[in-house]
Amino acid sequence: MAAKNTDLFLERPRKIMNFFGVWFPPENYIILHTIYMLVVMFTQYAFVLCEFIYIAGVLGDMDEVSEASYLLFTQASVCYKSTVFLLNKNNLTQLLEFMERETFSPQTKHHEKLLFLQARTIKRLCTFFLTSAITTCTLWAMIPLFDDAGSRSYPFKIWMPVDPQHSPYYELGYVYQMISIYISAFLFIGVDSVTLSMIMFGCAQLEIIMDKLKTVTICHEHGVSL
Repeated sequence: MAAKNTDLFLERPRKIMNFFGVWFPPENYIILHTIYMLVVMFTQYAFVLCEFIYIAGVLGDMDEVSEASYLLFTQASVCYKSTVFLLNKNNLTQLLEFMERETFSPQTKHHEKLLFLQARTIKRLCTFFLTSAITTCTLWAMIPLFDDAGSRSYPFKIWMPVDPQHSPYYELGYVYQMISIYISAFLFIGVDSVTLSMIMFGCAQLEIIMDKLKTVTICHEHGVSL
């Protein structure tokens, strides 16, 4: 029952994190999983590096620096969150094991309802944030396609080692930027959803403990043995 309750809360963020190799690796494919995770993280750190190079080249233009800094801080926070998660996965394992103890397990229909309501809330929040992130990234991707500036441009203002005016360099750079930003969006939502899911899970378990204590108190007052 405890493992099932954990799945109830962490199902969606775990799928996201597992898809991008940030979740716990499968026992039979640890090396391949690690390589895949490193490739994913490389796309994120490379994006941040390109942002730094771009900002260094436009230091005299405050408008350009301000616009680029917004994306820089967003990407840097994704890298930081994902790295911290990777370095502290053992702590998450210990926390999950603690929260799966019999003390917190539901024993009545009311307890199961408490878990269900909190799990439904976190699933709705995760879906909302994912939809918002995907929509935003898609709109960013469409801007260069409908831009009438007369010259090709990438969706994001970062330094790129290829010339956007020539094919297939433009297409390759475009694909890299969009893949990186979609990965960033999913990792951002995934890591935050894990934290939020654990908080909601903990709240539901505290409500279960409170209900159990009330039951013990009532039984004690009426001289009923448990």
